[in-house]
Amino acid sequence: WTADWLSKSSMTLGYFARIRTVASSVETVVATSRGGAGFSVGAFVLMASLALMHLLLFAFNRESRGNLFYGLFAAGSALLVFVNFLRNHGNSGLWETLGFLLANRMIFPVLLVTFWTFLHATFAERIPRFVAPVGIVWIASNLTGFLFPATSQVTSVLSIMISAAVAADGIRVMVQAIRRRVSGAVIIGIGVMCFSLLTVREILKLFSSQLVVADGFVELVALLGLILSVSVALARNVGRTHHALQEQLVQVRELSEAQIAQERREA
Repeated sequence: WTADWLSKSSMTLGYFARIRTVASSVETVVATSRGGAGFSVGAFVLMASLALMHLLLFAFNRESRGNLFYGLFAAGSALLVFVNFLRNHGNSGLWETLGFLLANRMIFPVLLVTFWTFLHATFAERIPRFVAPVGIVWIASNLTGFLFPATSQVTSVLSIMISAAVAADGIRVMVQAIRRRVSGAVIIGIGVMCFSLLTVREILKLFSSQLVVADGFVELVALLGLILSVSVALARNVGRTHHALQEQLVQVRELSEAQIAQERREA
């Protein structure tokens, strides 16, 4: 029963052998380990730093709910990178591997839902009530497909449909924000478009896996595009706020000097 369940879960069973020279084998293993580990560590440090920064911004300004949800998104991304790092670079048994697979299926929906909430909290008037139910249905679908592999095709299609709906609604929110000329909407809109490439990739995989090339490149563009867009928009808003405060200080100083001169003339 266990072997049948694992095979239906797309788990590779058995073993394979490969004959190579020692030097070639060692070089391949070292290069793969260094590249994958370096990218994972760098991505973890980046996402964890962003999570800490945005959660601290929310802690000092509770009205900026966008920082809360983006901080949770970054924290979840850091956790997902850490889980995959342990999976790819550690010695995992059967149950540890299943735990890593389950964590992937649970964390990814939470990531997209928190980012979706971030867009509504930052660029829309209010957060829709259906956000939480959509997230619950998405997680339940992934859990069902994991526990009952026979339903994996149905649950996979359902998950991709929900992902596509979330991406489409996120793009809709950004288009409306751009029309209203909300500050930073264009920059973050570009990041949302990059992040939507992940959903496009999954939709293409439904038709044929041969339609998707450069899988790692798609993930890199999606994540870096999103991270850079939010960081640039944040830096731009901070710079604008700083300049606005400077202008206000100059105006206050001029008004104060004018009032003092008026009081002197009256005296």
